Amino acid sequence: MKLDPNSKLDPFITVSAEPEPQRFVSWTAAERAAKQKPPMTADASDCDLAAEAMAQPEFDEVFAALNLLEEPEYMAGRLIDIMGTYSLRKHAFVNPDGSVVPLQRLRDAVEARIDDLGLDRALIEAYMAPQYRSVATEQAWRQQDFATRMQTFRKQGVTQ
Repeated sequence: MKLDPNSKLDPFITVSAEPEPQRFVSWTAAERAAKQKPPMTADASDCDLAAEAMAQPEFDEVFAALNLLEEPEYMAGRLIDIMGTYSLRKHAFVNPDGSVVPLQRLRDAVEARIDDLGLDRALIEAYMAPQYRSVATEQAWRQQDFATRMQTFRKQGVTQ
């Protein structure tokens, strides 16, 4: 619709003083119950979806450390199956076969690996802290052999 800029528009709206008649429908109790939506119910799994999403970084950090340190049990697939999922309620990784690996067990595996390799935790934490690395930098890092990569995290004066 095109308005003519020279025409005068009436800025007032006319409202009828007579209210529109209300229409009441008489429903029986059974009809009301049938039309009513069931109340929203949520079980614990529904409520925990957001909490699990927030807890995922906790597992992701441990998972990244297992990868970084190439923990032998993990690398061999005996610790966790990557097709499993992290469960906040259990604070554990649940493998597809139903076996449960507590998050603390995964943390202990990381700590044991750090001790076995004689690495400095502070250097590992600094490397794993969120930071920008270019694809080229990351590829160059990954192309080095394991011993060379781990030398980056060695305690001062320790060689292996």
